[in-house]
Amino acid sequence: MKNAAPSILAVRLLGRWTELARRHVPIGAGCVCGPGLAGVQLADFEAQVLEYLGSRHGGVSASSVAALLSDIAKGESAVPVGEREPLLADLARTLDSFDELHRRA
Repeated sequence: MKNAAPSILAVRLLGRWTELARRHVPIGAGCVCGPGLAGVQLADFEAQVLEYLGSRHGGVSASSVAALLSDIAKGESAVPVGEREPLLADLARTLDSFDELHRRA
C-alpha cells in the first residue's frame, strides 16, 4: 500500500480524537466539568480545528474531523496526497495541545 503511513496515522488520530472528544476542556484554573458549569468538549472546537487545517492545507472540506480522518485512512480524501502527512502532523500537534491542557487541570 503506497500511502500506508498517512492511512495508519489517520486511524491512530481518529482514535485519539474520539478519546479526547469525550473529555471536558479545562477553562481557567480548572475543568468545566464541575456542577453548574456548561460542559465544553473538544468537539465544541471542531469547526475551528477544521478551519485551521483548511487554512494551512488545501482541500479540507470535510464535515467533521472524524470524516476527514476516515477519508484519509481509506485513501478517499480530497486532500492532496502530498499534503496528507503535513496535515496529520498539524492535527496531531493540535490534539497534543488539548491533551496537555486537560492534564494540567
